[in-house]
Amino acid sequence: MSAKQAMSGFYREETGVSGPDGRLGEALRDGAGVPTAGVRGCGGPSYAFRRSERLLNSFGFKRVLRYGRCFRHGVMRVHFKESSRELSRMGLVVSKKMGNAVARNLIKRRLREIYRRSKSRLPYTQDVVLIPDSGHGPATLAEYQFAFDAFIEWSKRPRSEKKGRKSRGKWRRPAKSSGDSSSGKTGSKA
Repeated sequence: MSAKQAMSGFYREETGVSGPDGRLGEALRDGAGVPTAGVRGCGGPSYAFRRSERLLNSFGFKRVLRYGRCFRHGVMRVHFKESSRELSRMGLVVSKKMGNAVARNLIKRRLREIYRRSKSRLPYTQDVVLIPDSGHGPATLAEYQFAFDAFIEWSKRPRSEKKGRKSRGKWRRPAKSSGDSSSGKTGSKA
């Protein structure tokens, strides 16, 4: 008996999986005994990060940054806006202050991985822009994960319990009152 035959027999005995004629090859080719968690169309959550889940143009980024809300946590800011799409989308803004191209790409890979793992836990569909804090410098994967987990927990709370600004609309200068005489002109000559 060859090693391959011995292993296929062991696999068959342990798992009870074999093809219609008792051979292992056909069973694996048909997908029997293959784990299906996270596989598209198999009922589990999809961990893929498809093109349709990315913010791709400047209009999408501007809409989130201007009209969305912001959550700050140590190593990064998370700007987000509720979306009517069926999938949440994510965009990244990494400043040149974070380092050279190699360092910036490492940060982007880490942030994409965190979003890819955690997107199924978002409470509702939203467009998200992740901006690492340039004053903090490059952080580890665990630090970014901790900050994103804090954002998810914060976004699950009712809106009345959240602190901070309600929206990021245009800033407008407060109107001057008519009795304000701070212009230095008094109207009388002395």
